[in-house]
Amino acid sequence: MAAVVVDQNTFGNTQHDIVQAGSSLRSPVVGEPVRIEFDVTAVAPAGATVEVGDVFLPADAVDRASVDLVVCVPGGGMTRRWFDLPEQLPGRWSLARHLVEDHGLAVLTLDHLGTGDSPPPHDPYTLIPRVVAAVHAHVVAEAVARLRAGRLVPGTGPVTVGRVVGCGHSMGAMITVQQQARHRSYDGVALLGFGGAGLPEHLNDVERSYAGDLDELELALPTLVAARFGGALAPSKREVRDRPPGSPLTPGDLLGPATGALLTLGGLTSMIPGTSDREMAAVDVPVLVAVGENDIVREVERLPQLFSSTPELTEFVLPGSGHNHVIAAERLLLFDELGRWVGALPGPTHR
Repeated sequence: MAAVVVDQNTFGNTQHDIVQAGSSLRSPVVGEPVRIEFDVTAVAPAGATVEVGDVFLPADAVDRASVDLVVCVPGGGMTRRWFDLPEQLPGRWSLARHLVEDHGLAVLTLDHLGTGDSPPPHDPYTLIPRVVAAVHAHVVAEAVARLRAGRLVPGTGPVTVGRVVGCGHSMGAMITVQQQARHRSYDGVALLGFGGAGLPEHLNDVERSYAGDLDELELALPTLVAARFGGALAPSKREVRDRPPGSPLTPGDLLGPATGALLTLGGLTSMIPGTSDREMAAVDVPVLVAVGENDIVREVERLPQLFSSTPELTEFVLPGSGHNHVIAAERLLLFDELGRWVGALPGPTHR
């Protein structure tokens, strides 16, 4: 449900995404993440060779009895940097580093195929949500296995991985639901800015006719996205500009480095109501749904009905926030809610 798929405005509901450098927000002392390329040739469409991610590990990861891993995937028009916004600016902006430093979690951020540093396949029209989700499932299994064997991060020994949690924002949340329903990668899923109701007011009559019918929509997606966006990958129209010293922070200052191509097949799917209902009903692990007070998410009151198989549904509203929660003034409330929620999950159930 990324706002970018409505009008290709990467910043979404920016009138409510209030950036603020409060004196209580501090800069982290965590080391830099490690960039990893995962071989996906066995599961990805032809031409896609690697999926790229960043791994963030606590300093004592090797010595601990177990470390929980949070896998983060971004929304439409964003790259994995959405979860690791620039920390050199005043305040704290990186959700990933906060989870590592303040909650002792490991974090893996991923770029969808065709976005960020992950190259597209020969035919980007093959990147329907279930295909993107299958590639993520392969990467998550590989990451966990290599962490446990001490083969993921150079110079780091084996890490005992505990719970594995999927975390997606907007369109990325929809893909996380697809992944969990089809591949059962996670012990819990955290969905930011997602409710499954789509954005029907921004659809035309033809697009609305596919509401609730993912199977038929998948067949029609190439034609639909070509008509709406001109292709399967819509390039970003945002520019990263130099910020004059001392000037107020803007959404562009923070989100600019995280802006990437829009994966239009996933973006349009997330806009059409009911296209995740079947998959949401199949999720049988704990679910956290977090939305902004002024988010674009609709009909959150239907979540208990939609997530009918989850043993526990937790809902969280971030005060004052629009759709891009990581740049809201009260963002640390969400960061800490996510960290605490992961820490309170039942023991690992994934294979």
